[in-house]
Amino acid sequence: MRPVAYLIILLGFIFLALAALDRYHGAASATGPSLGETQFANRANHPDDFKRIMAYQWIRGSLVVFAGVFLLSWCRRAEKLDPFSPHYTERD
Repeated sequence: MRPVAYLIILLGFIFLALAALDRYHGAASATGPSLGETQFANRANHPDDFKRIMAYQWIRGSLVVFAGVFLLSWCRRAEKLDPFSPHYTERD
């Protein structure tokens, strides 16, 4: 389960890097909740839409990183409670 947590954290950092790249270029796109609906915005022509898409991208990346860190901490806690794990800590 730990490799999955590391992959989720890596995916979150990729999302954040892509958001930073979109911010640098000044053009962003995001796919909506319904399939096939993609919104494009340019910083010069549509500044409000660009800000909304960038906020979505930053929040999405941050939440994915947070989910990976949460899963990793959950795995570490499970290893501490498993009596057959080398990281087992006895509790009285």
